[in-house]
Amino acid sequence: MNKTFKFSALAIAAALALTACDKKDTNTPAAASAPASAASAATDASSIGTPTQQASYAMGMDIGRSLKQMKDQGAEIDMKVFIEAMQASYEGKENKMTEAQAQEVMMKFLTEQQTKAAEKLKGLNKKHVSHLNYATVQGLLARVKMVENKWADAKEAALQAINASKCKILKIEGFRGLNNAKADNVLWGMEIKADQSGGWANFFSHMDTLQYGERAPKQISQTLYAKMNTTDDRRKWWNPHSHFNTFDGAQVKSGYQQDKFHFANPKEGTGDYIFMRVEEMYLTAAEAACRLGDDAEAKKYLMELMKMRDPKYTTDKTGTELGKVSSQEKGSLLEEIITQRRIELWGEFGRMNDLRRLRQGFRRTAADGWTMASYLLKTRPTEDPESYMWVLTIPQSEFDGNVNMKADTDQNPMGD
Repeated sequence: MNKTFKFSALAIAAALALTACDKKDTNTPAAASAPASAASAATDASSIGTPTQQASYAMGMDIGRSLKQMKDQGAEIDMKVFIEAMQASYEGKENKMTEAQAQEVMMKFLTEQQTKAAEKLKGLNKKHVSHLNYATVQGLLARVKMVENKWADAKEAALQAINASKCKILKIEGFRGLNNAKADNVLWGMEIKADQSGGWANFFSHMDTLQYGERAPKQISQTLYAKMNTTDDRRKWWNPHSHFNTFDGAQVKSGYQQDKFHFANPKEGTGDYIFMRVEEMYLTAAEAACRLGDDAEAKKYLMELMKMRDPKYTTDKTGTELGKVSSQEKGSLLEEIITQRRIELWGEFGRMNDLRRLRQGFRRTAADGWTMASYLLKTRPTEDPESYMWVLTIPQSEFDGNVNMKADTDQNPMGD
């Protein structure tokens, strides 16, 4: 499917705006007054002209502010060329670039701006755990590069995140409950206080087995659980003898219910949200190295994690072969890294994203612990990674009502 990337000045400016975070000098005096041009502006918008002209002026102001922000952050725009292209597109004239060329140029430009923005964050300390810094941005960049299949860039970004963050892999006892965003292995999170907890409407209320989560069990696949050695500490994250209570009071044996996530303070309904851990970056570096053909380096990063999880873990696997469905095992090193990623990051970041980028389907079976028929998703094409049901498609009614949209070119992309 043809994918058309549409960029706006505002979107580009947003990428650069990251550099403004935590960069203001607290000793800088407040601005004295609004610019003279604003102060002397006409108070009556009708002086601009017709309603159409007023709206046009407002749109120009909006784009202009975005471009000004880009300029302030170091991204120069040739206004003459910009206006020329905008005029040609608006009038339906032939452009000097094809869509493919424009996409290539813009991707290169955005990559350069991302790099500049990230560099400006170097050496800045986060004022709060929820803020971005250089390490966090590199972690986000690593995620993006994985989706783009740019493995050298993904590995570099992951290693930058590891080194810049100074975070360290912890044994699971060091971050029990996954509810402390200030733990030494957390790159990014959000502190949740009592007045922000949301009561029942929060993550832990639906995960914590001591709370509502007992009635809506979240469990690991028994096949995936069995891939951990008996000496793997992560087995403590699930209870193979668990059951859950239905709303009518009946007990149903579910097995392998999660014990990984818990409130920090159940009475107050608090527990921090963790968005990114350093362990993810080691797994990303391992996958990237494997895909680049360096099994030895891949195993080095994998073992950095696994020595903190299972003292008896080892692997002699090689290669990158994957099955079309996650349960079709090929015995490759890449498959092993992804398996450890599934276990380590279970309930956290990105399994659905991983399935999409890996182009893998999945299969649920009763033998894996899915005891209720509805959980098996038999009416869903889970085994077909190319199915339209994997993405949020734009409804046909939107195409019917917009002459500028075409279903064959503007639909959300299914694959590459």
